Amino acid sequence: MERVRGQTYWMPTGSCNIGIFMIGSKSCVLIDAGGTTEEAEAILATLAEKNIKPEALLITHVHGDNAGGAAHLRKRADLKVYAPVNEKLFLENPKAAKHLSQGGPIGEEATFKGFTPCLCAGVIKPGTDWVASNGKTFTILDMAGHSPGQVGIVTPDLVCFCGDAIASLQDLKYCFIPVFSDLPKGKDTLRFLGKSPYSIFVPTHGPIYDFSINDEVNLNLAQLALLERNVFLHLGQPLTLDELVAYVMTSFGLPDSVAVMYRLNTCLPTYLSELVKSQRIKSVLEGGKTRYFYTE
Repeated sequence: MERVRGQTYWMPTGSCNIGIFMIGSKSCVLIDAGGTTEEAEAILATLAEKNIKPEALLITHVHGDNAGGAAHLRKRADLKVYAPVNEKLFLENPKAAKHLSQGGPIGEEATFKGFTPCLCAGVIKPGTDWVASNGKTFTILDMAGHSPGQVGIVTPDLVCFCGDAIASLQDLKYCFIPVFSDLPKGKDTLRFLGKSPYSIFVPTHGPIYDFSINDEVNLNLAQLALLERNVFLHLGQPLTLDELVAYVMTSFGLPDSVAVMYRLNTCLPTYLSELVKSQRIKSVLEGGKTRYFYTE
């Protein structure tokens, strides 16, 4: 548990970075929950060592690494849980969330395996501040893209917990692109981050961004542009999604891993859908499979 600024602290778990905002000297608000029961217990143990009781939990988005520990925290600490307005249903009923992962079995395995349902006390909504028990306000920002209802949560100290709105430089070296279930919205969120008035950002994964996030934003956008150009190049011939993923992985020499496959199987469907809508490419159903292509 390390101080970021003022009464805002952060703590890395095996799955994600969580936020801790102190309400007085003996209670706090948590931001995100870790991915497992064990991580939730580690959070509680750290707080117990300092005689701190969590009174509320705010979730940036309902994916396993951010919200998987929510049910355990709620049960053990008797705290109130608040989730984004567009994702509360999926925290309470994870089986309904399968459509949030567009990567089929890979996406479901990586994102929702072992997810325990958690009842919410209410919602957090972009444009509406959330108010803690001591009257301190948290700004809720629209950061959709990685998941449909992801939010950014800004503490009273102006520290922005931005979920998976951006991928770290280290992450991009290994997995090439950020994960977006809605690519256009994800790019809008990246541009928003680049122009936002905040100077300290805590993402789900990787280091804290202090002073400037512009280099990371620009690299995320550049990697997406590189992917899009490569995809369009391959669509001179009709390809299924699986075939396109294989071509992209070969083109960039990407490792044959679940993490890489998950990213491509999540990002590419939404990108292909946008290309079809804008009539830049065509799609055809052949033999029970959708193939995508462009004609000159």
